[in-house]
Amino acid sequence: MIYVVFGIHRSGTSVVANLLHDAGIPMGESFAGPARENPKGFWEDKAVRKLNDQVLAECGYNIKAFVPRIPPTTRTRNQYERAIEIVTRRAHLNDWGFKDPRLLLTMQLWEQAIHACGLTAKLIVTIRNPYSVSRSLMRRGNIANEWVGLRLYAAYMERQFEYLAHSPFPYCFVQYENLLHDLQILESFTGHRMNPQIVDPKLDRENYTKVQAS
Repeated sequence: MIYVVFGIHRSGTSVVANLLHDAGIPMGESFAGPARENPKGFWEDKAVRKLNDQVLAECGYNIKAFVPRIPPTTRTRNQYERAIEIVTRRAHLNDWGFKDPRLLLTMQLWEQAIHACGLTAKLIVTIRNPYSVSRSLMRRGNIANEWVGLRLYAAYMERQFEYLAHSPFPYCFVQYENLLHDLQILESFTGHRMNPQIVDPKLDRENYTKVQAS
């Protein structure tokens, strides 16, 4: 089974991918190193991320600009064949997966590649409070203010739920703010035991309940 972690930037996709990888579900072959905002790593396979970047760039979208206006996503024949190569290389594994927030914008390509290989997948959808996502992006220096982050969140969520409404793959939701409790959902959905020590008990440092109106 292929497990796809499906969520916006700063919504807990990295910690969920870490949990899956630690539980015996390989999430890639080569990962970028950790960073200050993700000291335990991003758990994004370099080949998957590179292809997603290429798809979005050819559609005129710079993912690193964090602009809320997201154009329709299309793919070329070469990109489709490359996605099939990536999936085929891991098809011998019983369980494996991949994670990249760009998947909210490129999942149609990966769905086609997975089906072309005669395989199927499950989606693990990460959800986090929009204000917390926005504040995290702003703290990381990706956006100028929280309103840009909220608009970006809305744009990504629109694409996310448009895909889920017609997804051929089953999916589950896990909530960033409640991830320790939602480990049970992951275990039931994957059949793998999760290690709670991977999850920081103080994971959500921007909990919206602490925000005061100004």
